[in-house]
Amino acid sequence: AVISVPSWFDDAQRSALKKAAFDADINVLQLLDEVAAAVSTTSTNPLADGVSEDRTQLIVDLGASALELSLVSLRQGLAHSLASLTDPEVGGDLIDDKLIKFFAKEFTKKTKTPLTVCPSAGVQDKRAEAKLRLAVEHTKRTLSASPGAATCSVESLKDGLDFTGTINRLRFDMEVRSVYERVYSKVKELVEGAGLDLYEVNEIVYVGGSASLPALDETLAQGFPEDIATPFA
Repeated sequence: AVISVPSWFDDAQRSALKKAAFDADINVLQLLDEVAAAVSTTSTNPLADGVSEDRTQLIVDLGASALELSLVSLRQGLAHSLASLTDPEVGGDLIDDKLIKFFAKEFTKKTKTPLTVCPSAGVQDKRAEAKLRLAVEHTKRTLSASPGAATCSVESLKDGLDFTGTINRLRFDMEVRSVYERVYSKVKELVEGAGLDLYEVNEIVYVGGSASLPALDETLAQGFPEDIATPFA
């Protein structure tokens, strides 16, 4: 296997990953930086309509624990890194936190049973938060694939009480709008720091599960050309 890793992984983290793979009987041929993996994927696949082989590419990697942005220049088959930025305060976990708080508030409203999460107040609340964190993964996938409503169901969430809540994409986007805006702010910071304008970026490549949320692309699109290509790696 060839495994992609964050560019900020140090030697100890890379060694630990190799050891874990070895213990799982996986033969690791190479550890490849995530940016290099994204560039390789988009360079070998057929290009989107209107996209030239020579282009400036923005890679948006919204992982669970951090946001990683990279600006890459692709010229004559060679990739040159123009700038990169990492924000450990923005990630999929932050989106989960907002969704968990939304459903915890709904649970309290329906059952009159107080539930404090993110951060949790006591042992029962911590268990409830852990259950919600697992359940919202299904909720997010549903919202990514459909503009309709998605459910979140947990048996015995707290004090033996079951919970089923719903949220539509419009409400979800309202809850996490601040996260999308933070990503957009960091994108502008990266591009301006490289001495470029947003209109000079030809392609946005989204990496990571949280980056597939439709409203993230809609938020970033406000500053880029209308015909910008946005493949998902």
